[in-house]
Amino acid sequence: MFVNSMCVIGAAGFISLVSRCFFHQRHPTRSENNKAHFNYYLKKDDRETLRPDQPFKNRENQAQAQAKVADLLRMIPMWSTFIVFSLVISAADTFFNLQDYSMESYVSTTIFLLAKDALKVVAGSLCGQFLEESRIRLSSSEQNFVLKLVICVGMILSVICPSLASQVEVQRLKKAHEMALLGDGELPMSDWCMAPLFGLWGLMEGISMRGLDEFFNYHVSKSMEDCGSEIDNKIPIAMGYLLSAICVSVRKGWFGDTLDQSRLDKYYRMITVLAWINLCWFFFVTIFYSTKEEEEAGVELQEIKVEVIFVEAP
Repeated sequence: MFVNSMCVIGAAGFISLVSRCFFHQRHPTRSENNKAHFNYYLKKDDRETLRPDQPFKNRENQAQAQAKVADLLRMIPMWSTFIVFSLVISAADTFFNLQDYSMESYVSTTIFLLAKDALKVVAGSLCGQFLEESRIRLSSSEQNFVLKLVICVGMILSVICPSLASQVEVQRLKKAHEMALLGDGELPMSDWCMAPLFGLWGLMEGISMRGLDEFFNYHVSKSMEDCGSEIDNKIPIAMGYLLSAICVSVRKGWFGDTLDQSRLDKYYRMITVLAWINLCWFFFVTIFYSTKEEEEAGVELQEIKVEVIFVEAP
């Protein structure tokens, strides 16, 4: 029963995030509406003059579509590092509440969750202000380095969080066996020990997700910036929730009928190892992301080659 509940929670989180991605609709800005309105009447009144330029329009639309696909493909390595990161978030979202409920309550779990959300918002806001100032003062190569550094801080916190949670769970299980409380009930252990875990959860989520949004905006074209943080960056998060359900199913022998009869500490250790491997993978991935000037220079060179081929064609 306990294992099935954990799988359902992970699958529900995956379905929820995927549905938000598919049903999201980006609303055009006023300038885009005015531009579309102008183009409609321009095509309506000057159809004859636009016909010779239609091949150029088709070439331009194809180039824009190819650029968007290239932007998405460029983000895949960085997104892959956030799958395990989302696994850590899913574990915190699922098990931190259960651990807190089983302890002697001095602070409500709702207060912990509100504090976590507040810390997430504050960390994201401060991180955004820091990146905004760095965008003004630093060069492009330094901005690229700062973006990687911000995400790296969140990745390091994603290693510390499950490691600390494992130690807390070991102490909780020790208390449970000492008091012979192998069923439901509160342990003589203060839930204040869960405060650092909720704090780390809020910090790593606020810093890393804001860093990922800014990293996306830095490495993609202007046409993709508006929808990046709302749709595309949720894809690895949804995959992480699905991975959480798979891990619980594979290691179902660690989970009993209740939390006290489970070995949640072993599950946390497994996630810690995966987070360490993911951190090493993150360091490897960051090597392949060049500065914006280098990427734009490559795009301009590609456009020049396309123009030369088009002129030489009969």
